[in-house]
Amino acid sequence: MIQKSPVFFIDDEPAVRQANVQTLQLDGYAVHDFAGAAAALTRLRCDWPGVVISDIRMPQMDGFAVLEELRRQPEAAGIPVVVVTGETTLSSDEREQLAELDIVYKTDLQHDYDAFITKVKEQIANYHGDA
Repeated sequence: MIQKSPVFFIDDEPAVRQANVQTLQLDGYAVHDFAGAAAALTRLRCDWPGVVISDIRMPQMDGFAVLEELRRQPEAAGIPVVVVTGETTLSSDEREQLAELDIVYKTDLQHDYDAFITKVKEQIANYHGDA
């Protein structure tokens, strides 16, 4: 079996993390899940994932801080990011920051996990040149 690139899943909602982590694991991904951005950023300093999936709205440190840190580090700048959010309205500044990223709305995840997994696979393939 081919080792799939690890996925970092960052979301402060335990139910969202559990459901998505299980789905990804069933598809063969090694998933490291984090309840907040600070823990994920600490892990990023020593472990590079194939893709980062992050909620945008979280207490203490939000997903925008994760994006900023990834973009600041040359080694991490190319790691693909999928944004998962329950928000359907974002400010123009927020939309600009997310312009080049895939955004998955939590309401969509409830109905179509296959589309979510496909999006993750595409992001990993774009980063590594494989599936």
